[in-house]
Amino acid sequence: KANCSAIVEGLFASELFGHAKGAFSGAIRDKVGKFEFADGGTIFLDEIADMPLSLQAKLLRILQDMEFEMVGDNRVRRVDVRIIAATNKDLKEEILANRFREDLYYRLCVVPVTLPPLRERQEDILLLANFFLEKCRLKMPNRPSITDMTPSAVAALLDYSWPGNVRELENAVEHAFIRTKSDRIGYSALPMSITGRPSVAASGAAGKSTPATMGELERLHIIEVMARFSGNKGRVAQELGLGRTTLWRKLKKYDLA
Repeated sequence: KANCSAIVEGLFASELFGHAKGAFSGAIRDKVGKFEFADGGTIFLDEIADMPLSLQAKLLRILQDMEFEMVGDNRVRRVDVRIIAATNKDLKEEILANRFREDLYYRLCVVPVTLPPLRERQEDILLLANFFLEKCRLKMPNRPSITDMTPSAVAALLDYSWPGNVRELENAVEHAFIRTKSDRIGYSALPMSITGRPSVAASGAAGKSTPATMGELERLHIIEVMARFSGNKGRVAQELGLGRTTLWRKLKKYDLA
């Protein structure tokens, strides 16, 4: 697997095609690239639309001839690789904007598979939500044994348009899992972006009274930061400006540990 959006552009060719010893500063030994490593198998190029134009020409050569050269080595190497590519962008629009090669598009688009957005697959929402719920239970076994969602929570998930697709659904379930104290996720535990409930801060800014104490405000803030960083306590502590020991005491205090 190669995530084309996560590889530094200057190292792109080295990651995909490998490099020879001495090809550049720090290249102390030969390195096998992902294409050579995948010889006889499959390579998955995720976020293919983010591949630099200069490398798209090299990828086109592999698709045509199954040949490439390592960085710093002009010896031609042959591989037998099946290529699967994915992107969340419209490649035809990228072609019109001169960000993607048209000839590469037609080489890749042999058997296209279009995955509809989540809002068009309502029947998948609860299946995925239950999958992510089980994932949370395995990830945070010290949390309550949450096994279900209330009807109002289910209705809210089904009514939402999910502009962030599956990733947003996963974050929403994890957010609700962290906030839930009982054995069922309720409507009020879901993110406010889904339920449309105003935040405590917004209510206060509008001059409305709120029953929230400072402790409740702190608990809500910790919950939101934990959801943002997927429960990574190191990053949560850093974001809150707390030491790990202090964060752990607060998590125990607010029944979030």
